[in-house]
Amino acid sequence: MNERLKAPRKLFAADIGLRNYIAGFRDKGAVLENLVYLKIKDRHPCYVYRNGQELDFFFKDTLMEVKFEKELEHKQKQFFDRFPAKNKVVVKTVHDYLGLEQTL
Repeated sequence: MNERLKAPRKLFAADIGLRNYIAGFRDKGAVLENLVYLKIKDRHPCYVYRNGQELDFFFKDTLMEVKFEKELEHKQKQFFDRFPAKNKVVVKTVHDYLGLEQTL
């Protein structure tokens, strides 16, 4: 079976306020990931999933992981470091999010 088929689907909301109203504001990481998606959606990102490890966004030779105020954990960091992408970006804070235009 294709590894991508085993991965959970990701859904993003076009309106963060509505998302928070419906789902509740529980996970700042999910909100930041949704905001990042809205900023890069015109680049048609996909996520990467292998052997139980997931990386948030891949597009145009750029790999991006969103970790709100966290570090990548051991296996995920190895996957991130080894993934063949020219540009690699980790978004950890609102300041990182605000600076994405300069990074990309």
